[in-house]
Amino acid sequence: ETQVTTLASTGAIGTQRSWQCAREAVRMTKEEFYKRFNELVSGMVQLAFEYVGRNADEVDTVFVYVDMEAGNDFFNVFYRVNGTLVEMHKVNDHLQQQVDTSMGRMGEVLHTGMHDTEKMRALFDAFQGKVPTVMRMMFHPKTGKFDNDIRYELFHSNNNDIDSAEVFRAWRDTHRP
Repeated sequence: ETQVTTLASTGAIGTQRSWQCAREAVRMTKEEFYKRFNELVSGMVQLAFEYVGRNADEVDTVFVYVDMEAGNDFFNVFYRVNGTLVEMHKVNDHLQQQVDTSMGRMGEVLHTGMHDTEKMRALFDAFQGKVPTVMRMMFHPKTGKFDNDIRYELFHSNNNDIDSAEVFRAWRDTHRP
């Protein structure tokens, strides 16, 4: 069993800078890395699925977008509900079983997602020194199928004309009929 010296977050909330300041050296195996990685991914997907009331009858797909390119973190979600692609604030337009879509609830989900994104960045940075630029997750509640497209190439930091939000919208738009 190979052991590597890594850095792990102590749980501080805040920007990437505060995460860097709040790390401590620990010993982490490859298995421990994957365990923590799977916990974070699972938490992000569950957070997004809980937002729609864990409604597997009406929610076809939960889409989770995580962008960690060039030190700028971004997190957002969208859904396919009853065959229609919708953003967070519009899910009740397509759900029979209504959920809380207040600004407070949406903010809570996005804040928690950003917090998890910071943890994900710290985990990758500490374990392998190379952080993915983008993670695009799709969870299909009806079947339990899950896909996570992890990318390392640059999408926006090498182009002043686009940002994380635009890359997110472009990915979302690829799922429109």
